[in-house]
Amino acid sequence: MQTRLCNCALIIAVALTFSGCSNAAKLVSSTAGGSTGASGELKVGTNTQVFNLDAAAANAAQGPYTGTFAANCSGSSTWYDLNKLLNGTLSSFTDCGNSDGWVGSGTSTNPYALLFTGAERVTASMTGLPSGTTSKSFSMWIKTDQAWSNDAAIYEGGTEVENENIVLGISNSGYSLNTGSSPYISQWGDLVYADVTGYGNGDPEGNTVNSVVSDGNWHYLVYVYDHEASDLYSIYLDGQTLVASGTMTTNTQLSSKMTLGGCATSACGGTSYVGYLATFGIYNYAMSPADAVAACELNVARFSGASCH
Repeated sequence: MQTRLCNCALIIAVALTFSGCSNAAKLVSSTAGGSTGASGELKVGTNTQVFNLDAAAANAAQGPYTGTFAANCSGSSTWYDLNKLLNGTLSSFTDCGNSDGWVGSGTSTNPYALLFTGAERVTASMTGLPSGTTSKSFSMWIKTDQAWSNDAAIYEGGTEVENENIVLGISNSGYSLNTGSSPYISQWGDLVYADVTGYGNGDPEGNTVNSVVSDGNWHYLVYVYDHEASDLYSIYLDGQTLVASGTMTTNTQLSSKMTLGGCATSACGGTSYVGYLATFGIYNYAMSPADAVAACELNVARFSGASCH
């Protein structure tokens, strides 16, 4: 198992207050000083969150969508990026506010989220996002009780060429010891993932962290690609390291759009996600273990039963 020695980093968390969203926040990690950009986001050096979706601030980045919705989410079909750069567009929702679409009341037992039941998608431009071999991280708060027999894709981004796209999701088709769906990263079918005993590609020693996420509870997932650390892939669940030594060749290319909720190309090879998605973020740097814990702690109070380790 590969071990990284990291310099002490200054972890800075800034809480931005929105109507109904008291913890929509940025997290950056650096040893450099910080400043506030024109859009109001905090930047430390060149490290920042470059894409930030939060269901609690989906409506024009001011607050949640509430009230009565059109069945196809018409009128509430834009999930506004808190960075005000790239917005998500909802499609294939059929019972918005009820059996799919925008749900929640803002309490910890019923937080604001977007509910997927299989066919629904959210798409967004990838213009300006980290590409090529640059380091990048992804984060999300999810809740699901599905036990898939195959890989369920939550995110796909990149072109339909080997090693030029990234798929993030939940897998139940890995090692035979896997007794519940666990997080995975895929590049054209090559997987880095962790089962219930912590095994993963490039991580034969495993660890003892329970990696099951399909238990009907809220969980915080972080997926990291660190080019500077020999193309290391890491997966964190609720702040705990699941896999920190998987490696794959990556040269992510920007396609016309990214997709949330399932696959968009044949390079993905997974089924659709069924469950809740409350937040989704992309960062232009490789989050450290300390970053993963700090980012989890920013919003954990919004989700009843969730914890950060």
